[in-house]
Amino acid sequence: MDAIDKSEKTISKAERQVDAIFALEGFFPDDLAVQLRHARAEGKIISGALGKELLDYAEKHQSLDGFAESRVWLK
Repeated sequence: MDAIDKSEKTISKAERQVDAIFALEGFFPDDLAVQLRHARAEGKIISGALGKELLDYAEKHQSLDGFAESRVWLK
């Protein structure tokens, strides 16, 4: 098995574990977080580029409202 296993089953299990850990603290992913996680897992964008795009958008708009709709790779 590769060091990084990107099979759907592994990603799904990892997502559930992350969500469960955050839920213990009362945090739940919103729709945008879920969309971004799936896009990254599917290879539509890499983490570094995602972070830069989020930061640039938030600085320009002072919000993330409309971010998902403005990204072709999230459609």
